[in-house]
Amino acid sequence: MYKLAIVDDEPVIRQGLKTIIDWSSFQIELCGESDNGVEGLALCRDMKPDVAIIDLKMPGMDGIELIEEARRIGLQTDFIVLSGYSEFSYAQKATEFGVRCYLVKPIEPTQLIAKLKMLRGEWEERDRRQKQLADAIPLRAERMLQRLCEEETAAEKLDESDLRLFAKRGGQPWRQYRVFLLGEEREESPLSAWREVQEAVERKLLRHGPCITGIVRPYLVIVTEEHGINELIDRLGEEEPELSRMDIVVAEGERAAELSDIHRAYRTAYQLMKDKFLHGRSGSAIVPVTDGDGAPPADVSVEHYAAEIAEYAAAGHETAIAETIGRLERDALHSGWQESRIKAALASMYVEIVGRLAAIDESVRAHALPLHRFVEELKICCTLRDACGYTERELYRLMESWGRARKHETFAQLLDYVAEHFGSGLTLESLARTFHYNSSYLGKLFKAQTGETFNAYLDGLRMKQAKRMLAQGAKVYEVAAAVGYANVDYFHAKFKRMEGESPSAFRERWRGGNRT
Repeated sequence: MYKLAIVDDEPVIRQGLKTIIDWSSFQIELCGESDNGVEGLALCRDMKPDVAIIDLKMPGMDGIELIEEARRIGLQTDFIVLSGYSEFSYAQKATEFGVRCYLVKPIEPTQLIAKLKMLRGEWEERDRRQKQLADAIPLRAERMLQRLCEEETAAEKLDESDLRLFAKRGGQPWRQYRVFLLGEEREESPLSAWREVQEAVERKLLRHGPCITGIVRPYLVIVTEEHGINELIDRLGEEEPELSRMDIVVAEGERAAELSDIHRAYRTAYQLMKDKFLHGRSGSAIVPVTDGDGAPPADVSVEHYAAEIAEYAAAGHETAIAETIGRLERDALHSGWQESRIKAALASMYVEIVGRLAAIDESVRAHALPLHRFVEELKICCTLRDACGYTERELYRLMESWGRARKHETFAQLLDYVAEHFGSGLTLESLARTFHYNSSYLGKLFKAQTGETFNAYLDGLRMKQAKRMLAQGAKVYEVAAAVGYANVDYFHAKFKRMEGESPSAFRERWRGGNRT
């Protein structure tokens, strides 16, 4: 029988759950119940139920905290979250920790039955695979390798016949032990597929030297004396069409000098495989990415990063966007975030960026990728670098598409603004800030659109206004201040250079009626 735990602070709900369906028809029996999160966690830890129905809001420890702690201590229980809260944020948070379904009170029995049918099918398949695995390990070497990997003191219990399995022809021991773990980027293939990989690897490796292989769930472990296997796996993908679909990755542990060191080597490879999303790739090999020596940041604010990137996107500052996403990537690595949390953060940041840009120009939404498509693309990213790189490229695409559409309309508004404010100390930098442009980019845009630099265009406007005021008899210092020149001598020199005569001479000529 499969085991069920119920954790809810309402006695009526707990009693109702026990009778809402015929649990025995699913071969499920109640192993315990609790009215709070703290005792509920202890129940799950002690009884290890196959499924637990838990309330979201409870005294002592809420449902999300219970699930997070359960995952931290390694419980594989399938959780069904039950709550009166229908907000998406609760469901999203629960999903980060592998919650199988989220049901809103009051429960519809048909919904619960549908979920249980799905879970029951998965449990049966899991049990079938476990039995198949147990029945398919007849070789003593494989059983011994499993013990060496999983038990720290296993090497101390080996007898002479065991040791001969790790000896070369002539009885000589291996010089060292290289431990490799083979896993998959995404899907978990059936045992039969891994047996094919195991056989293919053994055929290739045994030509070059001793090796022992074995399934240590859920990975294939390979121990060699000298030979690396990364290139071998890459070649197997080309030579064996069936295996090429598995998308195998390889994690190597630290070198082991003695049999007793295999456990430590296995643990380092296991941790590398477990955290493979955080690390790089070289072919099929997982390449560790170090997180530096800095202390983890106290808080990684997605909203803060979104605000920065939105400002840079509005200004067309691609380099600054790349640098900011690079900082987010490093902070995520330092903080120990895992794949689901990082991808949820990137999706949330993208939504926030689009929202901030829409506050400047609502039309940006027409150029933004729909959230579901953004999330779908994130799902297929196998590494942190891939996910951040995809986010960066999508932001560049959005900037380019939106920028093309807004360029002409915004530039006309920009020229109107210059015409209205040229006398108020206007600069290219202040104009860029007002219209959310990078100043360097705006300078180039101005030249392309008007045929002259921003400063030349601004001086032209100022000189036209200056001549109008001088023709009306205004004093030179009044004109200089009115058209935006704080220094009257500078205005005098620029006017003479551009118009061929001094401001005073221009004014007197107009007064005398000589306007040629």
